Amino acid sequence: PRSKITHHPDHLNNLIRCDLICASGTLSNSLDYLFDRWMSDLRYENPVREIIDTRTTPKAITIQILLVGRKTAITLLFRLHASSNM
Repeated sequence: PRSKITHHPDHLNNLIRCDLICASGTLSNSLDYLFDRWMSDLRYENPVREIIDTRTTPKAITIQILLVGRKTAITLLFRLHASSNM
């Protein structure tokens, strides 16, 4: 299994979807890493509105993001999966 990024220009709930494969047993560490990267590199510098919804199951973590800037908006869906669950 491989991580992959897909674009869905007609699906407003997740214009960009990222399915990320994590080493088995590291889902919570992967979530922490993703949030660190989000805050340091991925998010808008000065968002007007940012809503992050995180849902966790024993086998996966789903992070849905609505990000609104002054002139743009985007929705993203991150799915973190343990390597044995894809």
